[in-house]
This record gives sequence, structure tokens and C-alpha cells, in this order.
Amino acid sequence: MTTLVLLPGMDGTGMDGTGMLFDPLMEALSGLIPLEVVKYPSATPAGYAEYERFAEASLPAKGPLVLLGESFSGPIAISLAAKHPMRIAGLVLCCAFAPMATSNSPTCGHVNSPRQDEQDYESAGTIVSLAAASRSR
Repeated sequence: MTTLVLLPGMDGTGMDGTGMLFDPLMEALSGLIPLEVVKYPSATPAGYAEYERFAEASLPAKGPLVLLGESFSGPIAISLAAKHPMRIAGLVLCCAFAPMATSNSPTCGHVNSPRQDEQDYESAGTIVSLAAASRSR
């Protein structure tokens, strides 16, 4: 069965390790489908590469997935979908953005710019194109 993986945003309900924003959705879907919430560590602010590695390591080991990326996690969900096209049955972006936030962003000022992370990301449009191309093979 497909698991819905919820990737929370950085609004105090996701990056604090609780994922509280998704509580009503989880309650409504409880028992209907498998659900997983990625609960990011909150000890130290990190960049997208670190959060993506954490989210990837938190994915269920087997079975198809639908990723729901809320706000800050939208680009992480897009990147994970591109990396794992054969496992991702769907991608939902909720109040998200496709380009990576930068350290100049007023809402993500404490997040390292992707260019400052050890891994440099391509544009989200290129990532989505690669994911689409890999699915058509």
C-alpha cells in the first residue's frame, strides 16, 4: 500500500520536531492509509542539503510513496521525487515554492543558502524535468 509521507514546513510546527500542523490530517486519514511524518531535528539550524538527507533517511524503507511537502519542505519533496522516481507515486506541494529559499529570504533568513551547502542544487525546474524524463523511460 502507498504511504503518505508528510514533510512539514519551517513555521514552528515542523522544524521543532512535532509536525503538529499535520495532526488534523493524520486524524482524518488514520486507519485509511499508512502515514509518516518527517520530524526534522531542531537542535541546530541547517541548510537544505542536511534537511534533505534527514528526510531521505526518514522515508519508509519499502513500498510506493506520496510526498506532501509543505512550505519550506516543498523543494525537499521535489528533490526527493527526482531522486526516487520509481518509488514516488505522487507529489503534493502545499503552500510551497519551487525555487530554493536563500539566506536572503525574509522567512528563511537563518537557513543556509543552497549555494553555501556542501552540495550545490540545480534549479527546481531542471529537477522536475529530470524526474519527468526518468518516468517516461
